[in-house]
Amino acid sequence: MDPEQFRIQGKQMVDFIADYMTNISKLDVLPSVQPGYLKNLLPDSAPENNINFDDVMKHFNQAIMPGMTHWHHPNFYAFYPTAFSFPSLLGSMLSDGIACIGLNWQASPACTELEVLVLDWLAKSMKMPEFFLSSSENGGGTILSSASEATLMVLLVERNIMIKKIQEENSEITEGNALDRMVVYFTKQAHSSVERACALSLLKFRIIETDSNESMNAEDLSKALLEDKEKNLIPLMVITSFGSTSLCVFDNLYDIGTICKEYGVKFHVDAAYAGSSLICPEYQYLARGIEFVNSFCFNAHKMLKTHFDCSVLWTDNRRSAVEAFSVNPLYLAHDFEGVTTELRHWQVPLGRRFRALKLWFVLNMFGIQNLQQGIRQHVKLAILFADKVNHSDLFEVVNRVDFGLVCFRIKNDNEKTRQLHNQLKLDHSIFLSPSILEKKDVFFIRFVCGCFSTEKDVLETFDKINAAAMKL
Repeated sequence: MDPEQFRIQGKQMVDFIADYMTNISKLDVLPSVQPGYLKNLLPDSAPENNINFDDVMKHFNQAIMPGMTHWHHPNFYAFYPTAFSFPSLLGSMLSDGIACIGLNWQASPACTELEVLVLDWLAKSMKMPEFFLSSSENGGGTILSSASEATLMVLLVERNIMIKKIQEENSEITEGNALDRMVVYFTKQAHSSVERACALSLLKFRIIETDSNESMNAEDLSKALLEDKEKNLIPLMVITSFGSTSLCVFDNLYDIGTICKEYGVKFHVDAAYAGSSLICPEYQYLARGIEFVNSFCFNAHKMLKTHFDCSVLWTDNRRSAVEAFSVNPLYLAHDFEGVTTELRHWQVPLGRRFRALKLWFVLNMFGIQNLQQGIRQHVKLAILFADKVNHSDLFEVVNRVDFGLVCFRIKNDNEKTRQLHNQLKLDHSIFLSPSILEKKDVFFIRFVCGCFSTEKDVLETFDKINAAAMKL
């Protein structure tokens, strides 16, 4: 394919994507396929000779599209939403077209410097502490693939810092002995990736009890830290949820941050879903106590109209990240080392995609006010659905609807709620995911809108759910 062929077929692809998004609501949300379906529709080996674009798209439509779950369908209410916007898509196209690899500053100066810039823009718009800005003495941000990667990185960094500190105090202590003493603290509301990050980091963890709102119990945390210190263990980090996956729980940053400061423990906030809310002044009260936080991550690819992957991590200690994993072979050296930001030290891989470009497109082509309006609409739809549930004789809401997630069930009936969810799974025109509150043995269904859902969609979906429940 030469540039002229690309012009023609590229325009065809743009038309295909535009048509797909225009007509997505006419499709079922979920595909009707069984595991292994694709191997019966495509060859078992790659073609020896090239296939033209039209035939490739024909195969896509016949074999691949029927197996797609349509995440941007207005009736996709499962998990948490993933963002879509045409400005972000344009930025992604441009990034892929330029195809740079930001493995160091010199590899593409704009790739690094735009990332620093747009994360400062975001931090300011979200009223984050000034110590997260690149202009601060030791803070800054980076874009990673996911909040899972962000959690893993902050744990690895703090683990390595602690090992060095312990060995400086006593050179006879081995890395393994130091690791055996470190403990991480979080609740059962924490995302599964937090426990996985501990496993990958070879770190012990301790589950902290929750209060009546399922938020981290500050008193229990303080007690656990004291007990572990008395056992000669090393409390390494507390990880809190800011809009948890299961119930959208917001831990109290002020109470927990005060305790972390008292005990000298690092404090990380996983705000993957709801962190974007801080771009709206009316939700910034949820972050009271953020001045105690050492690192904060959220997914711009959930609520800020930016395509996956675009997970933002801010830290108050960028030097530690660099020192913990700095490996500097001669082939990565350049004339401006020491005065440039080298984001490769903040992640596991060496290569970096130009993710900042799509975020820059979004911030420019929407502006802060339009992004705020998108979040407000998201919450408005959640309140609408919650209101329908609360006025029903059949259902009840089981979480605090502080943001965009509504968790509901058939009143006091786990079994019927399971039956309802099983029935809804058979209707591929809507998609909802379940969860369970183990402490109270409550099975429930989660409802959260994507960026293309409307009031009409929400009301029609409630009617479908209600009709299915009435048949049980």
